[in-house]
Amino acid sequence: MKKKFLVFIGIITLTLSFFLVVPKTKAQTNTRLVVQSYNVNAGTITFYDYDTQEFFGTFYFENVIDNENNSFISNKNNIPSIFRLGDVYELIYQFTVEDIKVEFVRPVDRQIYYTLSDMENGLVYEYKGIIDNMYVFQQGFNFYQVPMEGVTFKNFIDGEYTFTTILKSGNKYRYITAFGDTRFEFSTSPDYEYAKGYQNAQSIGDEQSYISYRNGYEDGIRLAEGLLESEYQRGLQNGTETGLEDGFIQGYNEGFDNAYNEIISSDEYTLGYTDGFKNGEKSKIVQNNQSFYSGIEKWLVPAIITIIVLGGIMSIAAIKRREQ
Repeated sequence: MKKKFLVFIGIITLTLSFFLVVPKTKAQTNTRLVVQSYNVNAGTITFYDYDTQEFFGTFYFENVIDNENNSFISNKNNIPSIFRLGDVYELIYQFTVEDIKVEFVRPVDRQIYYTLSDMENGLVYEYKGIIDNMYVFQQGFNFYQVPMEGVTFKNFIDGEYTFTTILKSGNKYRYITAFGDTRFEFSTSPDYEYAKGYQNAQSIGDEQSYISYRNGYEDGIRLAEGLLESEYQRGLQNGTETGLEDGFIQGYNEGFDNAYNEIISSDEYTLGYTDGFKNGEKSKIVQNNQSFYSGIEKWLVPAIITIIVLGGIMSIAAIKRREQ
């Protein structure tokens, strides 16, 4: 009974565990984010990882919320009405690639908003946007506020790559001051680098195409010459072998036919047969004589000895008869 009760309690506990409410937020990730740029017109903000200064992501304002699911655009809890460059946040949770939950940590902790007098002639500064009716530029970790009055921008480049742009975040300008004139001359931007790279690829592509064509043409010529030579050698070898075989057969047949045609009549055949027969007989007699003489030594000596023995026996027998 006790065991059944414990099993029942275990089943109830396991079942209830599936109905527990899962927390909707995670613990802090110890990932700090810093505001690097924003676009008020598009309603987007770009965060970098505070520690590594690497790109973290670009999000719409309404997709960046706090622990109470409020947008950070509001004035709640003394949070600025709009993100400021350099503000530091703690990443609490990232729902998707486009939605994050963050916690405001502190305002900008860098020495930002230098003035125009702090900018150096000839150096390149990245344009970030307009804040409080002032242009904002960035170089490294420093930000510079520049009054909008008395400042001109040159938004084009003349030369090998003619390029025209508009004043927008991400453009880089070279600060030029001379004779009281303050201007920013366009230096580069992501779309300019793209355009230049595209044109370079086009020009290099034409040249590379011609080079590739010439290389391919020459390789094709060499390959064709090699194939022609190999085919010639193969044809020569096969032709020689076939020619020798056919020549032998043809010569054999013609020789046989010519020899046969030289037999004028059967008389000449008979004559040849008779001469051959006689030559054969002579050869046979000689062979028999040679056989006879070569075998005489085998029987002549025993025959003489036999005759001598028989003669002696007969002589002895005759003497004994006389004595009787």
